[in-house]
Amino acid sequence: MLQLGKQGLSPERIGEAVLHALTAARPKVRYSVTPQPLQDWMARNLPKRVVDRMIGGRLGLLPPRR
Repeated sequence: MLQLGKQGLSPERIGEAVLHALTAARPKVRYSVTPQPLQDWMARNLPKRVVDRMIGGRLGLLPPRR
């Protein structure tokens, strides 16, 4: 867990995203804060269900495919 924490996002970056979400005049339903530009692009441009399935697959939360 310590190693993963060191690879994670800085508290400042997460704080900026939270501040933006809380103070936006018309907040989005979902905000994505990712450590890599490609992940950020995918989270912003792919359909949300596709992104959810990709994340669920990486976390092992999806049932096995038949």
